[in-house]
Amino acid sequence: LLSNLLVLLLRIRNAGLDDGGLVTHLSEATAGSLSGVGHSSAYEEPTTYSLAVCLLFETSGALGIQPELAVQPFAARAARNDYEIPWTLREVIANLDVASLFSSEISELRAAFDDWHPRTTVLREIRRK
Repeated sequence: LLSNLLVLLLRIRNAGLDDGGLVTHLSEATAGSLSGVGHSSAYEEPTTYSLAVCLLFETSGALGIQPELAVQPFAARAARNDYEIPWTLREVIANLDVASLFSSEISELRAAFDDWHPRTTVLREIRRK
């Protein structure tokens, strides 16, 4: 369920709409395996993101030389108030543009929430909030 929420939030951002900072809020809980088993540090590697940018935006040399990729530092472990998550999610869902574009995805997430039983403490905390 959390991975589906993140995909939806990224689709919202890609549509040019505001996600209320939820991707950033949820980044600490998702820094690692989304299944709750194992670990990962790929999110800490700048090459993970630069590869994605290259695959998404670089084209053949029709316009000439590609500009240098500028990377801004990001700390997933910055202090955040997790109790803002439900309020921010409500604000995102209440956005008329989000509702018109993603109503079916929002309905699917809501229906799946009751069946979501996270296995890790961090994910159980996210579910509780």
